[in-house]
Amino acid sequence: MIAVESDPVGATIVVDGKPVGRAPRKLVLAVTPQGFSRETVVIKARFVAETSAQQSMTTEVELTPLDRLPSVLVFTREKVLRKR
Repeated sequence: MIAVESDPVGATIVVDGKPVGRAPRKLVLAVTPQGFSRETVVIKARFVAETSAQQSMTTEVELTPLDRLPSVLVFTREKVLRKR
């Protein structure tokens, strides 16, 4: 299970092209007994502009079978932080 957070809170979370809700939320992904992803998964956070001075943005991360899954992903408008 991965906790997905966003800063600012409320970004739309999309997993492999399918919206799954807003952050914060928990995602259950297929993992090996060693904690690695069983398949490639793309997780995106879509930030919608709240004012005309802002732009809507999407930040994404790709987790592959070579990646040990983090316990927390924190999406910001600029990057994704992985926490164990």
